[in-house]
Formats: sequence, structure tokens, C-alpha cells
Amino acid sequence: MNQNDSNVIYAEAEQAVLGAILKEGDLIQDCTFPAEYFGKREHQLIYQAMQALQKKNENIDIMTVVIELQETNQIEEVGGVSYLHGLADAVPTTANFSFYVHALTEGYRLRKAQALALSLALSPTEEKINEVYQKLGALQELSSSSIRTIQDGLFDIYENLLSPQGDVGIDTGLIDLNRLIGGFQKGDLIIIAARPSMGKTAFALNIAMNHLKNGGVVDLFSLEMSEEQLLKRMLSAVARVNSKRWIDKNFSKEDYEKIVQAVGIMGKWTGVLNDRPAQTVTEIRSTVRQSMKQYPNQPHLIVIDYLQLIQPVGYFERHDLAIGEITKQLKNIAKEYYVPVVLLLSQLNRGVESRADKRPMMSDIRDSGSVEQDADMIISLYRDDYYNQPSNPNSTSIVELNVLKNRNGQTGKVEVAFQKEYGLFLNLMKHSDVQIRL
Repeated sequence: MNQNDSNVIYAEAEQAVLGAILKEGDLIQDCTFPAEYFGKREHQLIYQAMQALQKKNENIDIMTVVIELQETNQIEEVGGVSYLHGLADAVPTTANFSFYVHALTEGYRLRKAQALALSLALSPTEEKINEVYQKLGALQELSSSSIRTIQDGLFDIYENLLSPQGDVGIDTGLIDLNRLIGGFQKGDLIIIAARPSMGKTAFALNIAMNHLKNGGVVDLFSLEMSEEQLLKRMLSAVARVNSKRWIDKNFSKEDYEKIVQAVGIMGKWTGVLNDRPAQTVTEIRSTVRQSMKQYPNQPHLIVIDYLQLIQPVGYFERHDLAIGEITKQLKNIAKEYYVPVVLLLSQLNRGVESRADKRPMMSDIRDSGSVEQDADMIISLYRDDYYNQPSNPNSTSIVELNVLKNRNGQTGKVEVAFQKEYGLFLNLMKHSDVQIRL
């Protein structure tokens, strides 16, 4: 379909929306969009007249719209009474009104995207690029899907009820955590919070690797570590090779053999590593959209390390307002693409260090109001040996995973093993070792 054909279809959609309202005035109650959605000036004026009648609680039909337009001296500008009759006569049924509105929205998005592209071409500055990215992201959210009824939702639940697996989310690879939360659910924003050096990144990488091992796709955004560093950490976990040996390359023959085997295993995985620093949410959304398009039939997981390095777009009077806008947009990505988004937090309030019990609480999260509001789940990590025992880099630690918030399920605590030298999280001995056992 060429551009001219598209323009004709969108113009016809505008006519269909207006014609349907003229035939069934109550449809105006379903119209929450502004007049600018209409590309033609005459259509904007007709729609504004309908809105004016709605505000006055008057019925909407051809006659009332004509009178409203005559009072504002705009009846001739819209094509006269005959044009309004033509709009109503051209609509065979109002049953397809939602389809007409969808097409109208698509036409508006196309025009706005073209205008943004032109503005960027005329002023290709860094500031303009960020502005266009943000506005394009907002346009993406306008894409309206068909209205779902209660029956649609009940049918989906019934199908899920018949599924032998039940409502199981993304497998974390950790048995007790899966039992507590049911895996990471699609559409959820999951926050991983801990003080520095507790193992947040290693934990997130383990979740990602388990998903990759199970045939899923991971979009991993590390705003601090390079692609090479990420891959080396993954190789250490899969191969069970001390990660510090990458520094001096003091590998044994056995290490080399394990790494070669790990390279073969990881070479079959499907993932996107993005190590560009200080990205915006719009850039993250763009990468996710491309990944979803490239791998549409595989379950996706998004991991972002970490929140405080995401660059806000626009001016905010306070830092917490900027953080709130970022978490809101990330939650929108989770809902829009129906995937879990795992977001790491690098900073907790230092007050946790002065308490006798140093296990993080939700109130320890900086800018906790917006983070707590947008997050569907918050998991904190705590290692007692970090504070109370000499740290041996080659020892196995017990890590507490505290589910502080779970919007759709249980909260509670589970314990897992953490082998620091490999960056590897494992189920405790009471369960089989299933994590990255390849």
C-alpha cells in the first residue's frame, strides 16, 4: 500500500467516525480523543461541534450539529448540510465503530510521526533527538487494540485452567522462589534491590541465563558493564570457572576445556546485549520492539542494570519525579509487550547500614514512593556473611531473597546458595541443583 492509498483510507476513517456519531449520537461518549486526531480541518470543526453538544447534554444528530455549526458561522466551511448528510449516509452500520476509531488513531500516529521526522531533519541536534525519541514512544502507546469483553477475559482464564502447567511465569531456575511467586509474570515490573556487592547483577544474570537455557529470548541492558564483561561473567557461571581468572588469564587446561564447552552452549542462546551507557527509556523500547519483531514466537525477558543510569528525557523539578516517570514508562513497556521487565536498583538509603537488622525494607529504596507504586514485585537480596563473617571469595554464601511486594501473590523469604567465584546462584542442597546445570 502506497502513501496515497493510506491517506485515502485514513480520510475515509475520519468520515466513518463522524458519520457513525451522526447516526448514533451516544457514540460520542466513547470518544476520548481530541479533535487533532482528525487530519482535515472540516472534520475537526464537525467533531468540535459534537463535543460542544455533548458538554451541553444535548442530543447529537444532523440537525443539532448543523445548528451548532451555524451558531459559530462554520457550516459553510465544513461543506454545508449536504456534506453532513453524506457522512451519515456513507456509514452502513455503527457496529464497526471501534474499527473506525482504530483506523482514525493510526492515521493520526502516521501524521505525527512524519511531522517528528521532518522536525528532526530540519534540526538534527542531540536535544531534538531525545525529544523525538520521547514523543515517538508516546505515539507507540496510542496504538489501540480491540476492546476486550468480560467474556474474552473469562475464556482466557478457562483456557489457562485447562493448561497442565497452570499460570506459570518465567522460570527463575530457583525452586523455592518459583514456588513462592510462580515465576516472573508477563506484564510485571520486577525490582531487584540490595546494597552494593550483594550479588544483584549476578542474580539477574542467573535468571537471564536460565531463561536462555529454556529457549527464551533475553534483552539485556547493562548501562555500566560492557558486552565483553557480561559475556565473561556468563561464561564463568556456565563453565564454573573463577571469574577473577579473566584478569590475568591464569586458566588451567581444565578451565579452557570448560570455557570452550560453555561457548558451545551459549552459542545456541538468543539474546540481545546492549551496553550503551545512559540510555533513555525510549531507546530501550525501540530495542525491545525490534527484538520482539525478530523473535515473535519465543518468550521474552527484559533485564535492565540499572535504574539510576537510565537517562530521563525532559526537565523535572525533583529527582524523584524523574525516577517516577522512568519507572512508569518501564511498567508501560512490560504491559505493552506483555513481558516481565527486571529492573535492578543500585542505591538503597545508607540508613540500612546503621540498623542492627540490615535486611533492606521498601522504605530503604531511594525515591521509594514512585518505585513502590509502579513495581509489581520487589525482591531484596541479603547476605549475612557480608556483615558478620570474613568474606572468602571461594566460599558459598547463603543469600536471602526477600519478596517485599508482590501485587498478585505472596510475599515472604526464601534462601538460595551463591557461589561468588562463579557468580552462580543455586538451589540449596535440599533440592536438586537445576540452575545452569547444562
